[in-house]
Amino acid sequence: MKIIKSDIPNNYNSNNNSSNNHPLLVLKKVSELSHHPANANIYVLSDIESLKVSIKKVGLLEPLVVNKQNQVVSGNRRLKALQELKVKDVFVQVVDVPEPDVEYIILTHNKSRKKTFSEILNEIKVLRHHFKRGSGTSKGKNEKYNWRDLAAKEMGFSKTTLNNYLKVGEYPDLVKYINDGTATFGQAVNHLEKQAKIKHAIEVREHEITEMETHEIKIYTQSS
Repeated sequence: MKIIKSDIPNNYNSNNNSSNNHPLLVLKKVSELSHHPANANIYVLSDIESLKVSIKKVGLLEPLVVNKQNQVVSGNRRLKALQELKVKDVFVQVVDVPEPDVEYIILTHNKSRKKTFSEILNEIKVLRHHFKRGSGTSKGKNEKYNWRDLAAKEMGFSKTTLNNYLKVGEYPDLVKYINDGTATFGQAVNHLEKQAKIKHAIEVREHEITEMETHEIKIYTQSS
């Protein structure tokens, strides 16, 4: 498969340079590129077949983003598809990414990606590490944002929802059921809330029984 016009991203201009807002695109051999290992810590290379069909029809709509070591930080699914299609050359955007920020950069390049429940949990772990290692923003003079506030904002949902993801994530069976479609995230949250209510009711009842028994022992002791 040869590079054709549609394989060049729409925003590509052969006169691109650092003086405008479009990073320079470089033509590289696909064989020179590799997956950044950090990508596998967050995402699974899924649905490659449909991506191959799309590439055959319209080419690449966005360029791959690679670091200076030719490791792909954005577009790992596209790289896999290009490899299977035996594409020889591809335009890429080369960026300088500090290694401690790689996982966060990968995450920010996958905002619109359809994700499994496990992948969302992985993203939350990345954000937790990112914001807790000193990348958080000051909320006020003496108060800082909690990493959960920042992570929830980055993910686009409420802090309550983020906390529910973390709670469900503690139960591998529930995670598996959500991933394979047996249950929904909402059903898992409801299940845990019901379990918590049952546990609380049992604890209250046990406390009441203990108090009753203690009271009866005191009465018996006093009467004897």
